[in-house]
Parts: sequence; C-alpha cells; structure tokens
Amino acid sequence: MVLDKKSLRKNIIKMRSDLEDITYHHLSHFIMEKVKKTDDFQSAQTIGIYLSYNHEVDTWDFIKEIMNLKIICVPVVDKDNQMHFVQIDSLMNLKKNRYGIYEPIEGHIIEKNDIDLIVVPVVGYNDDGYRLGYGGGYYDRYLRNYQGKTIGIAFQIQRLDHYIPESHDVALNKIITE
Repeated sequence: MVLDKKSLRKNIIKMRSDLEDITYHHLSHFIMEKVKKTDDFQSAQTIGIYLSYNHEVDTWDFIKEIMNLKIICVPVVDKDNQMHFVQIDSLMNLKKNRYGIYEPIEGHIIEKNDIDLIVVPVVGYNDDGYRLGYGGGYYDRYLRNYQGKTIGIAFQIQRLDHYIPESHDVALNKIITE
C-alpha cells in the first residue's frame, strides 16, 4: 500500500518522536559530527542551517559549537510567505513563528548565493537525495536556483524506499544519517 504524502509525513514524524531522548540526542550528535567532517562543511564560510524542532535532528548544540567558527544564518519566513536566511550571532532574541519554529526577531538577510552550504531539515528521504518536507514547499522554492552545496540530515528511520519526487522537488547534494 502506497501512502499519500500527508500520511507519510504523519507516520515518519511519529516514528521520529517515539525515539527515546537518550537515543535521539546520541544519534543527533553523531549525525552532526559526520556533517562537520564533510569537505562541504570544512570549506564553507557561511552556513545556512535550520533551528530544529519537533524531534528533527537536533541542530542547537551544533550551532552553538560552530557559531564562532563560521557565519551562521537561519531560515525566516516573511509576511509574503517567502523564506530567507538571516545571519545570527547568538541563540538569543528568538521567537516562535506561526509553525512553532524559532526564528530570529531581527537580523541581516544573507543573499542566497552568499551561503556556501545549507543544512536542510528532512521529514523523509530517498536514496537519490530527494526529501519529503512538511509540505509548504519553502526549501524547494528557495533551493531552485541555489548554487551552493546542500546536506539533508535525518535519522535512518526516515528513509523512504519507494518515494517518487514531484517535478518541483529539488534534490539535495547529500543526505547524512547516523
């Protein structure tokens, strides 16, 4: 039986949420250590990365760790429903947006092609680098003409064997799991 995208999202998010805290934090740390070892991360000066929520691979400790080493920017959705990346210097002065995701209250927008690497949240993924997101299309629209590198991060339980991307989906350069 093939599930529709809405059911797939619900099932995967439930599996992700069911991870025990110690397992979740251990796997998140392991995944982020693997990101740090990539050539894409090593060579990047400016990194776009999401502020994790809802049991996504945890990025908070990673961001704290690299904040003094790299220029960090995080996604913000504006009033016109467009996503931009805003530079941050700390994890203070954040507020939850309408989806419950933390965003900076203010900050300088970094132009898309000034970002060397974007670390992308993943609900589900296939072996060809296509991701199932939350359904808003923000990342697919943003990455459409992006010239830098992309890394999706996910737990192995989020892998989809038979996920067929749609024409508007943008493949990521790589997906890193535990």
